[in-house]
Amino acid sequence: MCQLEGEALNPWILVPPTAGLAPAGGSGQVANVVELVVVTRRDCGLCEEMESVAACFVSSGEATLELLDVDSDPELVRRYGAEVPVLLVNGRRAFKYRVETGDLRRRIRAEQRRATIRRWRAFLSGRSAG
Repeated sequence: MCQLEGEALNPWILVPPTAGLAPAGGSGQVANVVELVVVTRRDCGLCEEMESVAACFVSSGEATLELLDVDSDPELVRRYGAEVPVLLVNGRRAFKYRVETGDLRRRIRAEQRRATIRRWRAFLSGRSAG
């Protein structure tokens, strides 16, 4: 069950530099959507729990979610083996075996702050943010 009710997104984190200095909510403003990847396998109870926690952030619009079956790719088997589930946040290993909603919320917020800082730095230096 998702425990995100009553959680307000920080509007200052969501504002892209080109949108001016106003909270998100107007047209043309894009949120810092975080990419979540759960490395999983069939018949894995811990995997299902981690997928459920991650899905809460997808339904709130803060993240995208991809599920990778570790047994479908020899490279994933080599990299993760029996250490599943693993949750990657923007391509980096963030959690192994279990994740609580609050811990993932803090990690997503940190990733959103990092993305905003990168965009502002690029904007202020005259480069396009990527």
